[in-house]
Amino acid sequence: MHAVLRPTDSGCARDLSPREEEVLQHLALGLATREIAARLAISPVTVRNHAQRILSKLGVHSRVEAVVWGFARGVIDLAAARQHIRDR
Repeated sequence: MHAVLRPTDSGCARDLSPREEEVLQHLALGLATREIAARLAISPVTVRNHAQRILSKLGVHSRVEAVVWGFARGVIDLAAARQHIRDR
């Protein structure tokens, strides 16, 4: 998880909690709310709540925008996200 979001000059990425980082990396893998919930052993409502906080903290309006934001700023490392998922 910690390898997925790298420090940046933008304070926004550092404002994400560790769980929000996990949810964002799962979003980057294209997983649906229920899939994320099952993998993280939390409810789908909790996943949606985390996703909404991510959007708010990053100042974007959709999950796709959050993922694009992460890739554009080099904070999402897809290879590390995939490895994290495999290691679980």
